[in-house]
Amino acid sequence: MTRHGPWRVSVVLSVLALGGAACGRVAQRAIVGCALPNWSAPVARLVAAELAASPDSGRILLVCDTMTSEPLGDEAIQVAQRLVDQRGLVGVVGHGGSHESLVAAPVYNEHHVVELVPTGTSRELTAVGPWTFALSPNDSVEGKFIAEYVTDSLRAPSITILYANDDYGAGLARGVEAALARRGIPVLASIPVGPASSIDTLIRAELAVRPPGAFVAATRPARTGRIVRALRSAESRIPVVAGDGALIMPQLATAAGDATARLSVVTFWMPQSPDSASRAFVRAFRAIAHTDPHASQALTYDAMRLLITAVQHVGTSSQAVRGYLESLGRARPPYRGVTGPIAFPAGAARGLLMVHLDHGDVVPGGAP
Repeated sequence: MTRHGPWRVSVVLSVLALGGAACGRVAQRAIVGCALPNWSAPVARLVAAELAASPDSGRILLVCDTMTSEPLGDEAIQVAQRLVDQRGLVGVVGHGGSHESLVAAPVYNEHHVVELVPTGTSRELTAVGPWTFALSPNDSVEGKFIAEYVTDSLRAPSITILYANDDYGAGLARGVEAALARRGIPVLASIPVGPASSIDTLIRAELAVRPPGAFVAATRPARTGRIVRALRSAESRIPVVAGDGALIMPQLATAAGDATARLSVVTFWMPQSPDSASRAFVRAFRAIAHTDPHASQALTYDAMRLLITAVQHVGTSSQAVRGYLESLGRARPPYRGVTGPIAFPAGAARGLLMVHLDHGDVVPGGAP
C-alpha cells in the first residue's frame, strides 16, 4: 500500500508552520495528530465535522498521517517524526497497534508529546514512557477474559494457541497462557504463525498429534480466517476463540467465508450497544461511512475526542494535557466515552465482550 503525506481533516486548510519540539509545548492553536491505518479516515472526518460545528473551529486542528495496515516499525517512526515537527502539537492518537505504538513511543516521549494509543494491548505500553497512555485493556486482562471463556463456557480441557509473532500476538499468547496456568488448564502448544506459515498443514498436524479442546488465535483477520477455514476443511468442530485483533470488519468475514460456525471473538465494544452515546456515534458514523463502525473505530473516536476535551479544559500546553489525562479517575471523574468510562492506567475496569459472526454480522455472545 502506498503511503501519503500528512492530510488535514480540519476545516482550517491553511499551511501549518513547521517548528522544532520543546518541553511543555504551548501554542495559540492546538494540533491533535493521528497516526493510524486508513480505516481511521471515517473517524477523522466525523471528528473534523464535529470540530467545524463547535466554538473551537480553527483553535483546534486535527492533522492525520496515513499509514499502511501492516505494523512496520520504520514507517511508524517516520510518521511520528513528521508529526512532532508540527508546531502546536499537543498529542497524537496512535499508532494502529502495539508494535507500531511501542516503536514510535520514544519519539513522542523525547519531544514531550502525549501518545494516546486507542487499540494497542501490550502491557509494555504502560512502561514505555510517561507521555504514552493506552486506552484498551492490556493483554493480561484480555488473556484472563479468554481463559475464563474457554474454561467456564466452552469447558475445554486443553488449549492450543496460535499467535502472530509480534507484540500483539506474543503478548496476548503470554496473557492467555498465564491465566490458563492459574486455572490448571494445560496449553498443549503455543505456535507462532506468519505470512509464510502453512496454516492447513499446521492445523492437520495438531489435530493428528494432540487435538485440543479449543484453539485460541491471537492473530489478525486474514490469519484468523485461514485458521477457521483449515479446521472446517479438516472436518473439525473444535472451537476457535480469537483476540480483539481479529475483529476488523469486513476483513474477518471475507477471510473466514462461511467457516465461522465455531468462531468466537473478543471485542471492547459493539455497534449494538444500547447506551445513548453509542447510538449517537453509530448514527453519525453511518452518515459518513455508510456502514457500522467496528470497535477499533469507536476506541479511536474516543481517543480523538478525549484529546480535544483535554485542550478545551486545560489549554494548549502539552504538559497540561498530559496532566489532564493523569487526573482522570483521580482529581477528575473518568471521561465518559462511547466505549465506556476512561481513566488511567486504563484497562482493568473496562468491559470486554465475546461475539460471533452470523452471516457476516457481528452478534453478541460466543459462537453457539
